[in-house]
Amino acid sequence: MGLALILLLFQLSPPEAEKYREIDEVLNKSYNHSRLLSADKEAESMAWALLEKNPDDPYVYHLWASLEWLLIGRELNLKADEQKDISKITGYEERAKRYRYTVNKGLALTENTADERLLFLRAALKSDHAKFTARYEGGLLRYKRADKESAEGISILKKVLETNPSFCSAYLFLGGNRLQLSTKLSLAEQLLAWKGSQIYNEIYAIDTDVINEKDEKTRNEQDII
Repeated sequence: MGLALILLLFQLSPPEAEKYREIDEVLNKSYNHSRLLSADKEAESMAWALLEKNPDDPYVYHLWASLEWLLIGRELNLKADEQKDISKITGYEERAKRYRYTVNKGLALTENTADERLLFLRAALKSDHAKFTARYEGGLLRYKRADKESAEGISILKKVLETNPSFCSAYLFLGGNRLQLSTKLSLAEQLLAWKGSQIYNEIYAIDTDVINEKDEKTRNEQDII
């Protein structure tokens, strides 16, 4: 990450370079292999401060949301696949409201755009809503809501890949979602999901081989020209 960041900094204005240095510091703090809760709290606090300085960058909203989602689970000592309704826990109802409000502000920055980066971030923020719903809300309907939110994000990525088959970050995002869906559910649950899940319908309707073939054909035609 360090070398890539250094190369990027040479192409950025001083304010932008400073922002990416701070983002790198947040990411380094979040790589908390010792699982120290104090480090998780510091990373979230750093991301929030960065968000206050850069309220027009949807990536920073996504960064903060990812760290807040992780921090809540660590504070409640939840296992990786454990779910808990936090609406009845003192202090966490307001945390949930702040999370939703903040992610929605990030989504507002990505409306009515054809920019691939902004569309990718819109999909990521939709996913932020979905994973929060699935893990920290109560009631059986939370899975249906989370499924709908996830499917909306995948649908956005599908449109991005249709216009630009070389958008590598979209493939990484899709791969992560497919892996999560295949490992988090039992075989019986997968069969049920395939029948009624919007995200399954969206994510497995994307034939990446066809997209890659189209991209390779386009590149070959450009080489001939």
